Amino acid sequence: MIRTRLVAVALTGAFLMTVAACGGDDADTTAGSTPTTAATTAAAEATTAPAEPTEAAAPADDKALCQEADKAAKAMTKAMVTLVGSGTEPSAGDYKAILDDMDRTLTEAVGTADSKVAAAMKEVAAQSAKAAAAPDPVEAAGDPAFEKAGTSLNAACKKVGVKVKF
Repeated sequence: MIRTRLVAVALTGAFLMTVAACGGDDADTTAGSTPTTAATTAAAEATTAPAEPTEAAAPADDKALCQEADKAAKAMTKAMVTLVGSGTEPSAGDYKAILDDMDRTLTEAVGTADSKVAAAMKEVAAQSAKAAAAPDPVEAAGDPAFEKAGTSLNAACKKVGVKVKF
């Protein structure tokens, strides 16, 4: 029993010393530990040097496109919820208007952009237009090609750091 306590105390002590050694910034320093001018200069240069962009950083245009796509998706969801919750049976024309709005919004946002995100947005817009033109827009929106286009847009936006849900 005493041996077990000693082991536990020894391990606890070793753990605490390890944590203390890895500790972080110590607020108080001793008089003999003032940094040299060279160290201070190097630290100042490190904090003022401009950050180099990483390869994973996405162009601002793609991020902006994805943010617009996200706004469009949320607007479509809100319109659908409002339509279904209105208490009346939605008509094909109601769904057509929502899908036409999605097509128009995405097409305007993309403009002449030429990237994977832009291509994915154009495909979602095309699928929205196709579904809106169908006699039964709801059935047409259930087409696997529409779902695939939305999934592609989600993936393209995820790569640039923007979460979109189509």
